[in-house]
Amino acid sequence: LVTKKELKRFKISDSEDCFFCKSLDSLVHAFQECPAGLNVFQEVLTLFNNEHRVNFTPSKIQSLFKGYDLPANTSPNIIRKFGILVCKLKNIIILAK
Repeated sequence: LVTKKELKRFKISDSEDCFFCKSLDSLVHAFQECPAGLNVFQEVLTLFNNEHRVNFTPSKIQSLFKGYDLPANTSPNIIRKFGILVCKLKNIIILAK
């Protein structure tokens, strides 16, 4: 995964600032610190919870490393959909940068 930090290092970009919030960009920033990325994740998580009538509330670390603690009675189909959603969101956040 490439962030502005790497692009500057290889002289592809003049800046290593985040496109959205202008803080120093990095993978940690993209997934755990950037207000824009966190806001998108929270909005989509809310939509997912409402659509499937669940209440998943993974921490930033759990979302990043797929270590979510989901209720034991959660259907395998919902768990699979949630995993796909998190994976797609990570791709969208990186591609948007």
